[in-house]
Amino acid sequence: MNIKGHGPMINLTITHSPSPDFSADLRLQRRARALLSSYKRRLTG
Repeated sequence: MNIKGHGPMINLTITHSPSPDFSADLRLQRRARALLSSYKRRLTG
């Protein structure tokens, strides 16, 4: 596995804090999961 060309990019993404888009995407995923769980609870309950 040769990642010499991608080294700096990977190091940047790892060492620096997540990009705004990344954190927003995580927030969206969490919100969607919460909505799904509440929806399922409503269906089963």
